[in-house]
Amino acid sequence: MERYARDITSGSYAPTFFTIRIPNDENYENLLLNERMSPQAEAYFLHEYIHFLQDLTTIPGLSNICVVVDYMKWATHQAKNGKIYVPCLPKAADGYNLLNNQTMNSARLGHGLLDKIKVKEIRNLVLNDDKVQVNGVYHTRLNAIVTFKDSEGNNHQYQIGEFALSESMAYTIEQMLYPNVLPDAPDCPYRIVELICDKFLQGFSDDLCKIVALCDACLMYSFPGRIFQMAIEKLKTVDYKSLTAEQVFDFITQDATLQATEHNQTVGITMNDHLAKFSLHAAEQLSGYFTTSNYDSEKLFTILMLYTAMEIRKQRPHFFLEIARGGMLRDNAPLRSVMGELGCPVILNKTNTLTTILGRISFMLSCKTMYDPSCFWVFNQMYKILKQGCLNNDTYRCEMIDWCRDCFIKKGVKDLTSEGDECIYSPWKRVSDEEFQLCTFGRFWRTIKLAGVEPVNQ
Repeated sequence: MERYARDITSGSYAPTFFTIRIPNDENYENLLLNERMSPQAEAYFLHEYIHFLQDLTTIPGLSNICVVVDYMKWATHQAKNGKIYVPCLPKAADGYNLLNNQTMNSARLGHGLLDKIKVKEIRNLVLNDDKVQVNGVYHTRLNAIVTFKDSEGNNHQYQIGEFALSESMAYTIEQMLYPNVLPDAPDCPYRIVELICDKFLQGFSDDLCKIVALCDACLMYSFPGRIFQMAIEKLKTVDYKSLTAEQVFDFITQDATLQATEHNQTVGITMNDHLAKFSLHAAEQLSGYFTTSNYDSEKLFTILMLYTAMEIRKQRPHFFLEIARGGMLRDNAPLRSVMGELGCPVILNKTNTLTTILGRISFMLSCKTMYDPSCFWVFNQMYKILKQGCLNNDTYRCEMIDWCRDCFIKKGVKDLTSEGDECIYSPWKRVSDEEFQLCTFGRFWRTIKLAGVEPVNQ
């Protein structure tokens, strides 16, 4: 299961790789054209596009970009004697805070999917006392723990972190705009925030925009699960029913006690400036991965995308609320405005047809060629090989075979997918001069100086 996924057969979003996967075969080139897509297709896209926007405009999303790119830069230098053993996992001795950052990143996520479990009764909500050790220092109270009884009478403890808050937010917006269009989703993580609010802030969720605002505001902090529990306690002390959704967001993001939890925030700077630091660091990290001139377009695109997303957040801090109130996709002016700026790099349907929505930033590139969105698809596959070791007896079938075949036919060039079996078993071997021009996987593998290196299961 990818970091954001309803289940194996449903849509998902791959953070850092800006890749949306949708479980149908509709043509997403029609998304913004006059030909209306099915409500299911639009609802799936909306949910995952919210995750894309969270990736670019929240501290956990931006932090994850930095952690993933740091890992990739390290992992690609672990080859010895023409082999790189996977999964390739950092140890404390490897330095560069690699293990520390991944440890804290995992702690931030909280728990994931609890399938087929129906929440019947919320019991309590407290901060998690589990300790996470980093550089000899123990960190605690990073997430919230909700205790509940399910419909079968069983007791559960579920950890609220980035995962639950991100999914609750996306699901709430999805249900506001496309109610009951997609299959029912499990309470954890998709409805858990609303259910907790119903228990401790009665009447709060009468306006679902307040649920969106609460989740979004918590995601403006490094450990959103901790902030969620603290925010619930703070909202209890005020007349929360009289607050608008915008005021809920401001109440949480501007509270001095909550801001003090950000250990690396300089006293006196605004939360927008704090977020901007993370955005700049993410841009430096991600663009730094495109180290050669043949990726100038991709490098500039990532910088522009992160900069533009940050400007949207600064100028319209409540833009998620605008989207939530905007109606279905075709008529949703706030959503279409954001899409018009940022576009969407990679949308994959179940036949692995790749669609790219070009935003204004794509036409700002000064490079001679348009950026190649498939590089993010390759980047994602390489991460899964190196970090997750997803080989089958030291072989790997490239996900792009069908898409590449169609592209070769349309361009009238040699079809590499019908020559040899490298695409099916070892796409990292496609690194010859000729293949460098045709194979996105091989080109990226060679560019990061892994030509001649083969991944091998540990």
